[in-house]
Formats: sequence, structure tokens, C-alpha cells
Amino acid sequence: MGTKKGVLKRYRVQLISLLVGAGAGYILAHPYTMLIYAWAHAHQAGAGSFSVGRLSAAAFTIFQPVMLPMALSFALIGAIVGFLAGTVVDKKRRLYVAERETERRRAAFETLHQLMVTLSHYLLNANTIIGGMVRHCQRRGGLDKDLLHALETINEQAIKVEAVVRALQKVEEIKTASYTADSTIVMLDVTKELESELAGKGPEERGS
Repeated sequence: MGTKKGVLKRYRVQLISLLVGAGAGYILAHPYTMLIYAWAHAHQAGAGSFSVGRLSAAAFTIFQPVMLPMALSFALIGAIVGFLAGTVVDKKRRLYVAERETERRRAAFETLHQLMVTLSHYLLNANTIIGGMVRHCQRRGGLDKDLLHALETINEQAIKVEAVVRALQKVEEIKTASYTADSTIVMLDVTKELESELAGKGPEERGS
């Protein structure tokens, strides 16, 4: 059922164009052709002017059962023309949508790049100071285990912050992930880049 709906949605423009073309062929093209044919036949037969009576008589026969094969032929031609026209229109529409999406992604990526430049400037500078102060405290000595553990934790988190910023700088495409398992809020997915950054750190740099 879902597959049928997907197909109908994908080819909606072509199907609508096909039906419109078939209707135009049956209701417009077929009667018009028959009237022209009746006029030409009357003219060739020397029947004089094509009067309203002759026009009414010709019009009356257009949708008679005997004319059904010809009417269906015009409907088929109209359907084919409509389908082809719908295909062209749909292709142009899809190209337009794709171009708009590409432009939107380009703009979003440019905004992300500008954000990363700003974050890099402020966060990395602050992180450098935090790391320097942690190392300064560790070198003083005479610290109890709880304080040393706290300093190590601060250093680990500072390294993670730096790794996140570096990972964001390496993002080449925008990917998102749910903020939490049951949340509709999304965030940038930099898991792969972050793992790569942390894997490149030595044990001392990771604070372990």
C-alpha cells in the first residue's frame, strides 16, 4: 500500500497531465476535428454554406457510439502528449527543487563555517589558558588526591572541548542526530570526526 502511494506521489504530475491530455483529446481535439471534417466534406460536396443545422447535425454525431473508436484514438494521443509534457515539467520541477536544496545546504554550510571560525577563536584560546593553568597547578606538588583527580578531570574535559571544535572544523557535510533518544531536537552529528580527533591524542594528552 505504501509503495503504491509512493509511486503515485512520485509520478503525480505525469498522471495528472496524462488525464488532462486524455480529456482534452476526447472533449476538444476529437469534436474540433470532426467539425472541420464535416465542413470540408460539405464544401467538397457542393452543399453550399455550412449552416447551423448542418453544424448541429455534425455535433450530434460526435459522441455517438459509432464514433467511439475515433474518440478514444484522440484521447490516447492526448494522453501520450500529456504524459510527455508532464514528464518534462516534472523533470524541470525536480531540477529546480534540487538546485534550491543545494543552495540551501551551501548557505547552511557557509554559516556553519563562520560559526566554527568564531568558536575556534574563543574556545581554543580559553582552552589553552585552562590547560596551562591545570598544568601549572599540577607542577606545584603537595596536592591531595581529590584535588589531583579534579585537575585531571578538568584537563580531560578541556581536551574533549578542543576535540569537538577540531572535529567541527573538519565537517565536510551537514549530518544531524537526535539530541536524545526520545527528543525531536537535532544536533550536528560529528561522532566520526570526534572519534578521529580523540584517537589522535596520546594518553598524556587525553589525561589518562
